[in-house]
This record gives sequence, C-alpha cells and structure tokens, in this order.
Amino acid sequence: MKVSRSTKIRLLILAAWMIMLTGNTAKATHSAFATGQSTTSLKLKRVIMERGWDIPGLGQSKMVFSRKPVESFGNPIRLYITAFKPKQRIIISVPLYYSLRENDAALVINGERALILSIAKYEFNNKAFCYGVQIQFVSYDEKTGIGGYAAKLLLHYYDEDGDGTFESYDMGSGGSMFPPRIPEWAQR
Repeated sequence: MKVSRSTKIRLLILAAWMIMLTGNTAKATHSAFATGQSTTSLKLKRVIMERGWDIPGLGQSKMVFSRKPVESFGNPIRLYITAFKPKQRIIISVPLYYSLRENDAALVINGERALILSIAKYEFNNKAFCYGVQIQFVSYDEKTGIGGYAAKLLLHYYDEDGDGTFESYDMGSGGSMFPPRIPEWAQR
C-alpha cells in the first residue's frame, strides 16, 4: 500500500503530538509558575532555575551583527539587538513543561528535538536582559536520516534581577524575534 506525502506529514504531526503529551512526571510546586490554559494540559509560561539557564547554541554560534538599534515608528529606542547564527547544524533537546491540572503539584517535562535557527541578545539601556533562541522542531530517523521539520518557536531566557544570570525560561511564539517584555530593572 502506497501512502501519500500529505498522509505521511499528518502521521508525523500526530506522532509528534503524542510524544509531546507523554513524558516524565516530576514533582514541583505549581504556585511558582504562571500558567496558560489549553484543552488537554496547562502550558507553563515561565520556569525559573535559580542557578540560571545555559543559552543553547550560543557558544557554537558566530555574531552576524552587533548592537543594532531597534526603531519604533521610525524613531530609535534604547533597545538593541545582537544577532548570532550557529556555525553548524545544532540539534538540541528543548524542555517543554506542562502541568496536567491547575494547582497540581505534578509537572510533566518533555524533551523535544529542535534545530537552532538563530539567537538574539537583547539590551535595554545598555543592559543585557534577554536571549531569544529561535528553533524549529525536527523529527527524523537517525539511522536513515529521513525526517522532517515542524513548527518554529522562540525560546526566551531572561535575567529577572540584573545579576547577569538568566534564570527565567519561557516558550514564546513562532513569530517575531522581539522579546515580549523588558524586566523592571532594565528599564531604570
């Protein structure tokens, strides 16, 4: 029986969702996380690691441009972006955090494979406050090398208190590389 390309793609997407919905369960305090509701589980909007997150792929990337000012309606603002591109193809495991029910202490952590597309460093008032890592989920058979690409997503790593440690991680959208927020300390 011959399977069409569109059927294969639908099966890959279905398999990716099934893999994402199954995972390892760990205990955590739910009150430490902000959540956004979905129909099957609650996606955690922000995860804090006190010792700080390593920015994936940053050490294996080269600078594309340095400190480009961002303009708003033709006027420069105090927001600057430095862009990086991986020197080679970098596949990482992206941690996806979910809670099964609101106010539940159980935390589901899945690691999904993704290709790093680009990295951006954000500065406001000459203070680095965020790294944005643009990724694209990948699925392929390591033996044959056959597979495909799925959704693009932006991962944000924030320095919440200005100490140089990027302790906050959240999953952004697949759209713009701009960070969704500038922490209070960086605006001073």
